[in-house]
Amino acid sequence: MNCYWLWRMHWSGQELTHGAVLSTAGRPKQIFGEVQAISKGFKAAADFLNNTKPTKSGLAMHFSHRAAWMFVNQPMVSGFDYMYAILNSAYHPLIHAQLRPDVILPSADLSPYRVIYTSFLPALDEDGLRERMKAWIENGGTWIVGPMSDIRTPDGAKFKDAPFRSLEEWGGVYCKYDIPAASRTVGVRWSDGRTSEGATSFDGLELRGAEALATYTGHPVEGLAAVTRNSMGKGQVIVVGTVIPPQDVQALMCEAGALPVAQASDNLVVVPREGSGGKGMIVVEVENRSGALTLPAPMIDLITGIAHSGTLELAPYSVMALRA
Repeated sequence: MNCYWLWRMHWSGQELTHGAVLSTAGRPKQIFGEVQAISKGFKAAADFLNNTKPTKSGLAMHFSHRAAWMFVNQPMVSGFDYMYAILNSAYHPLIHAQLRPDVILPSADLSPYRVIYTSFLPALDEDGLRERMKAWIENGGTWIVGPMSDIRTPDGAKFKDAPFRSLEEWGGVYCKYDIPAASRTVGVRWSDGRTSEGATSFDGLELRGAEALATYTGHPVEGLAAVTRNSMGKGQVIVVGTVIPPQDVQALMCEAGALPVAQASDNLVVVPREGSGGKGMIVVEVENRSGALTLPAPMIDLITGIAHSGTLELAPYSVMALRA
């Protein structure tokens, strides 16, 4: 549906200059034609939209309102902003690689997912998450966790016997140093030889059964592990000890078995859908630049009625409702 805010501009009182579909005089504004086009698209794709649902990718990432408030009221790294970090260091790297995650609260059911990414979650005890994560991992899940996770009680206190409550045991590591350092970066070398940098905070990890996926190359954590992997039951725990660049987040996800939902440019939002209304995808260009999408099979754009196959070029801000 179209939700108008506002339908018609106010003529008196508050928000006299607020945008709307109609002007104060009742004349169509420049957005009027866009609303008509969207409505026409909804009508053309109605059966597909009403009788399909987005398909789950098997990947989820955690978001926590408690974590957001905890970082506001107890800054753990100077200048750290939870919303900025969760968007730019976690969510955007996933969607730009077409790794379409469900964004879930700590209370959410974990069973639909094979891989869960939990970053910047200081307290793991919301809604029994700690116990549920343990059971989920042991039953075969892959948990990519950190940085700045499992470092506080629900009341914002530190643990007295270790920097973490569970991550050392589950991750097969010992945290030798935990260093907040927003103003610096430290080099990181990955096990395949590529190099990058860690930022914001640095957990220097010694191995206690885990394998190192990445190692710090700079002071004061040089030689200590930055990213580790450890088996736990039928699953595995990947501990991320620092904020890593987007390409490294993407590589970790793919190594963990999270697969792209489409072969598409990073400026396209591609949402596969399936149900009694058929199988296909909604595609939206969101960054005002051209994009490309390679179709897995011939499809028809329900909005225009045009059949497509192979690789498509999408114009800025274009929208397609594709059904096989």
